[in-house]
Order: sequence, then C-alpha cells, then structure tokens
Amino acid sequence: MGDELPEIRPVHTAEEYRAALQVRIAVFVAEQGGPLSDEPDAWDAAARVFVVICGGKIVGTARIYHPEPGITKLGRICLLREWRSRGWGALLMQALLLHARELGKNRIVLDAQTYALPFYERFGFAPVGEEFVDGGILHRRMELASSPSA
Repeated sequence: MGDELPEIRPVHTAEEYRAALQVRIAVFVAEQGGPLSDEPDAWDAAARVFVVICGGKIVGTARIYHPEPGITKLGRICLLREWRSRGWGALLMQALLLHARELGKNRIVLDAQTYALPFYERFGFAPVGEEFVDGGILHRRMELASSPSA
C-alpha cells in the first residue's frame, strides 16, 4: 500500500460499476445510515461514474451528470473509511473538475454534507441556498464560484 497513488478514471465495465455501488453502500448506508433505496438512484443511468482504484481494488467513487441543461452536477463522492486522509479525495475532485470543464461552460454544482463544506471550498465551491436534509443527512448546495481556467 505505502505511498502509491491511486488510479482515478471512469468505470469501464458493469463489474466496476457494481463495485463502485458497493463503496457507496458501505459509506452512505452502512457508515452514515442513509437509505439503501438511494443506491442506486434514478440519476445513475445517465451519470458518468468515476472510480478510485488502488492495488486493483475500487476504494472510492463519484459521479457526474446533468440534472438539467446548463448544469453539471458532481455527486456520490466518497472513499472507504480506511482509504481516507491520504489526499485521494482531493485527487478525485481534481479529476472530476477536469472532466466537468471538458464538458463545456456549464455551472458546476454539488450537494455537500454540511461537515464537508470546507473540503469543497478548497476547490472554489461556495454554499448557496439553505441547508436541507437528504437521506437523513444535512446537506447544502454548493456551486463552483469561478473556474480557475476561465
């Protein structure tokens, strides 16, 4: 394990997607108590799912999709507990933002669990609107304030 960096990329196979879904279930359902009925949800069919791979094992995931024209949404961003605090969440965010920018000049948004707001603020996201409950967990919509490449 050591200092190796993970591979971060879109899923290539249905098997990888199923493994990504298992990571989401481990984090959002088993660890955080969210509803199993949210994994997967209606957006998964239209989403581009990314995975974080280390030693051949999928240890993290996220997705990008377009809930409406002109909006790119990042979501389901997570790493298994034992793979956190290595900077890999930041690497995953960088990969997601690179992909999102390649998709065009859409607004980039995400719904952050409130404890994670400072993490997303590091990437230029700012909170908008009021707090809300999703899956029994307090969230806040965040929007990328401005693109560094703009």
